[in-house]
Amino acid sequence: MEVVMKRPYCSSFDVFTINGIDADVDDFGESKDWAPELAPEFGCGYRAFRAFEYPEEKILKKYHINEQEWEQICEMLECRLYTGSCDECA
Repeated sequence: MEVVMKRPYCSSFDVFTINGIDADVDDFGESKDWAPELAPEFGCGYRAFRAFEYPEEKILKKYHINEQEWEQICEMLECRLYTGSCDECA
């Protein structure tokens, strides 16, 4: 499996490919501000990626991966897309 993730910013990347296929973070989970009530005026209270509980078969086929590889990608996304509290958008 080949995964390329370059320059993360909030919930996206400049480049995100899996096995040479343009990838979508939304295929693996959700990246958002989970605590907007804690956010500064122009920022996030707790921005993080949370993986779906299990992969859809069509997503595994789309990227030519198995369930274990899907889990590895989700772990990478959790690490790379974690921002926490941030006011960089200000």
